[in-house]
Amino acid sequence: MSTFLQAKNGSICQGVKPFRPCPRHGGFTLIEMLVVMGIMVIMMSISAVGYIGMRRGAEIRGAAASVKSTLMLARQFAVTKRERIILKFSDVSMDVVIASNGKTFKTIQLPRGVEFVAPTPSQLEFLPSGAAGSGGTSTIKVEERQDIVPETAKRQHRTIKVWRLTGVSKELVE
Repeated sequence: MSTFLQAKNGSICQGVKPFRPCPRHGGFTLIEMLVVMGIMVIMMSISAVGYIGMRRGAEIRGAAASVKSTLMLARQFAVTKRERIILKFSDVSMDVVIASNGKTFKTIQLPRGVEFVAPTPSQLEFLPSGAAGSGGTSTIKVEERQDIVPETAKRQHRTIKVWRLTGVSKELVE
């Protein structure tokens, strides 16, 4: 003998013990599924646009951080080895080379979509005192390559300034 109970919403459940909710029969309708899928597509398209911009910015920030750490390493080499250390910035191969007396200590390669732009010097020399030459500053600018960025988008860049008298480098926020 089966038991019939009436649920709070008025539906009648068969074979359910007292004080238990009535099991739901059925699933989602096609319209409900299409609405959910439409919302998901809209959310993914919005996040994809944000992700592309975020990735571009991360490449530039990473390249600038890499150049800045290479500057600090070159200065440290000059002080600890008590010799002149030269940093060479290549516009062709997009790399930075730390060298002394013809010996290369380290080479860093910029990411594929990044390049050095003017007024970046072709080389920078650190003295055994840690200074980067006589007074003044040197500016190193890292920017997205022209052929990578869409014509409508603004090219992102980072500027690193080196105070020659002290050899201290700092990334400038623009």
